[in-house]
Amino acid sequence: YALQLIEGKGNDDIYQAYKTLLMKYYACFESTELKALFTYALNYCAIQLNSGREEYYEECWNLYNLSVEKGILYINGQISPPSLKNIITLSLRLKKYQWAEDFLHQHKNKIQSEHPLEVYSFNLANVFFHQQKYDKVYEILRTLKCRDMFYELAMRRLEIKVLYEKEEIEVLYAKLNAYRVFIHRNNLLDRDSTIMNNNFLNVVAKMINVIPKNEKQIKKLTKIISQKKKLAERKWIMAKLEQLKGKRTLAVLG
Repeated sequence: YALQLIEGKGNDDIYQAYKTLLMKYYACFESTELKALFTYALNYCAIQLNSGREEYYEECWNLYNLSVEKGILYINGQISPPSLKNIITLSLRLKKYQWAEDFLHQHKNKIQSEHPLEVYSFNLANVFFHQQKYDKVYEILRTLKCRDMFYELAMRRLEIKVLYEKEEIEVLYAKLNAYRVFIHRNNLLDRDSTIMNNNFLNVVAKMINVIPKNEKQIKKLTKIISQKKKLAERKWIMAKLEQLKGKRTLAVLG
């Protein structure tokens, strides 16, 4: 069954049979083997999600939850930042906000990273953002000093998203400009990261000036976004674009 999943020959029946066997006999495998076997199942879920089958969000979350319960996800009692982020992202997609927050608090001192506080704080800020608890997001942003460039960039984008949601347009313009300067002056960023983040800034700047329900403007911006293959925060941007189709006018327009 695993081989069929790996080769792309699997279907739902094969996946379910595979998962049933895995749950029944997981204790027979060593930890490294078990991680690989769970990865095959997760990869199948990812393929289904990419094909538009949203019911697999719950399936994928259940797999991660099982891997936590069975201790499969841990390495020497710690969890990796990518695994933590995946679990939190899935939880937020399924609106399991309290579960996500509790999970983060329980794992605050179990993160396998040189900068565990940054990993923890970013994920917690993301939970608060989805709960629209923007003051709590700001509290984290004010106190956290990032040493990891990935989290520095992610936190700056999160701040811009909060300002957009709160319609604090004048401050938003200032933050967009400050972020552009930061990217321009930073020699540590690779080309792809630079392009993705600059595209994000440019698109947000255009979104600010779109008049809600203006079909011509929205269509034009949608075309611009579709042409940008490298774009940070694409899902959030597309959600905001959908809102503009029926959203009231912003309090202040640039």
